[in-house]
Amino acid sequence: MQIGKTFEKLGMMAGSTGLINEQTRYFGIYYDDPQTVDQDNLRAMACITLASGTEFDKETFEAVTIPAGKLVSLTFKGDYSELEQPYNWLFGQWLPQSGLELMDFPPFEEYLNDTRDTAPQDLLTKINCLVQA
Repeated sequence: MQIGKTFEKLGMMAGSTGLINEQTRYFGIYYDDPQTVDQDNLRAMACITLASGTEFDKETFEAVTIPAGKLVSLTFKGDYSELEQPYNWLFGQWLPQSGLELMDFPPFEEYLNDTRDTAPQDLLTKINCLVQA
């Protein structure tokens, strides 16, 4: 639940080392379900994209690769505090009815605009999950 602070720290550290540019995309990877895991035990990662071959300090940053595969996505417009609604629909209704099975990789979000210059109700979040092809 502290992912916002982690993104701020990532932005400052990555920005100060020249890793952020106009093509940088921002992702959050969420390893646990907040409905079944205690808030203090939730695990998540704040991530940015890097161009292939970009050098970075491996003692400061960790490389994570989202595996290739069939992707199911939905874009949500609204405050981050309301993201539970589209997750409940996607995983509680749509996915079970689709006949698709999740791959062994956690859901991840892409943040399509910036909290610094976007009103909370106008934030765009792309919720993604990988499914078996």
